[in-house]
Amino acid sequence: MSVVEDRAAAPPAAVQPETAARQFLALAGVWLVLDQLTKAWVNASGPRGSILHTILPSWFQISHSRNTGAAFGMLGGHPAGRWLFALVAVVALAVLVAYRRQVWRLPAPQRVGLALVAAGAAGNLVDRLCRGGEVIDFIRIYLPRGGGNRYSFPDFNVADIGVTCGMALYLIHTVYTDWQLSRAAGVEAEAEPPAAPAVPPAAPR
Repeated sequence: MSVVEDRAAAPPAAVQPETAARQFLALAGVWLVLDQLTKAWVNASGPRGSILHTILPSWFQISHSRNTGAAFGMLGGHPAGRWLFALVAVVALAVLVAYRRQVWRLPAPQRVGLALVAAGAAGNLVDRLCRGGEVIDFIRIYLPRGGGNRYSFPDFNVADIGVTCGMALYLIHTVYTDWQLSRAAGVEAEAEPPAAPAVPPAAPR
């Protein structure tokens, strides 16, 4: 049984499946459009490798970089990475489509998380298919690294935010729900009265 099927075995959500489906698709669509609009703006604002805007000096910049790996540049140097991660995105989206009816019955926080994951996967997949296997990244932040130095975190984009935050939301709510269920089961077990001792049969006279 898949994770989606297992979660769908929980009590049905408060909203109807049709409403849940519309909410899921609306959120995923808005996030996907936001991802593609920001990438188009970055692509039109300057050549790759350039710093487009400095929002907070030494902390936050808008850049134009290209990535052939996964989110945050992971495995970017792998020769087959650009198409490998496209295949991973296709498989992930296919699973969500195949189990869409179970997804509609998930609790709202889990549906929101999966909608963000789907939008992020689709957004970076569009890049890989339309830009020769490359993904546009543009959010660059610098983190403190001791001695007054700063570490440049790998550039990322709106799609990466969707995948990361969406999966985190899904997993956190899943763990929290499981904890609640196990805690409720423990309380019910403690509340049950102890079974009465068996009465031995009377001895024959």
